[in-house]
Amino acid sequence: KKKSNLAKQLVLERDITNLEREFKKSSSVSVLKKLDAVRSALDQLLTQKAETAMFYAKHRLFESGNKPGRLLARLAQGKKGSYAIPSLKDKNGVLQFETKYISKIMKEFYQDLYSPECQNTADVRKPFLDKKDKPADLCTSYRPISLLGVDCKILSKILSRRLEEVLPVLIKPDQTGFVKNRYSRSNVRRLINIVQFSQNTNYRALAISLDAEKAFDRVEWEYLFDVLERFGLGSEFVKWVKLLYEAPAARVLVNGSVSDAFPLGRGTRQACPLSPLLFALALEPLAEAVRIDPEICGVTLLNAEYRNFPLRG
Repeated sequence: KKKSNLAKQLVLERDITNLEREFKKSSSVSVLKKLDAVRSALDQLLTQKAETAMFYAKHRLFESGNKPGRLLARLAQGKKGSYAIPSLKDKNGVLQFETKYISKIMKEFYQDLYSPECQNTADVRKPFLDKKDKPADLCTSYRPISLLGVDCKILSKILSRRLEEVLPVLIKPDQTGFVKNRYSRSNVRRLINIVQFSQNTNYRALAISLDAEKAFDRVEWEYLFDVLERFGLGSEFVKWVKLLYEAPAARVLVNGSVSDAFPLGRGTRQACPLSPLLFALALEPLAEAVRIDPEICGVTLLNAEYRNFPLRG
């Protein structure tokens, strides 16, 4: 069928070329109608071809996208070059070019980052994805991605599926990040409406945008577990979450070189399905403190007061 469709496409393209030449010479209405009909037939054929290609692409990704097969290998191979880190600045601001020094700088940075500020069953390797438009020679410009075992992934997915069902009840509607059936665009639209309202009515208001650096990586575990218990998620659920964070260790993977292991003392894992939901819960006490603080005045619009607009968890 593929060969017959290709042959049909070539015939239609040849007919279009001939009819276009003929129409330039004669400007005949009948020739123009034939040309339109052939163009329509070609367009329909190409549309069917594109739809078929999209269907098989989705099918291949569904079947092989999360399996260690040839598809994943090709995708990883194509991005392999972009993962290389040619140089990195140390604590003194000196550029280092050798992989062993780059690996050491990364290890020291993340060992300090994941050490608790309040203090080996899992060995997690962390490769890095660079953030666009950030200096490539700074550790802060890279995002660590945890490479987890299959058992850990399965448990995380089970817990996240259960947690996402109750999250809309536990978290107030003004927080939209990582909550099922809530969308960040709702808060963006609401903020734009308030800005326009303030401009049109000379309403005096102030908007402050806050962004926590390495927010996922700075979540203290003792605080997180306490939040989960206070939200009433149950001792069994909290026990399984704690199991995921039981004495984990990490190695930094840089330019194919793996560092020595170092312990992790805080942070939620990037690329883990449970992490965004845990972070949303960890953020909710702060959001609630803003909501109830009598010294913080929100913007009143249509008999409703708006104080915070979390766009992401």
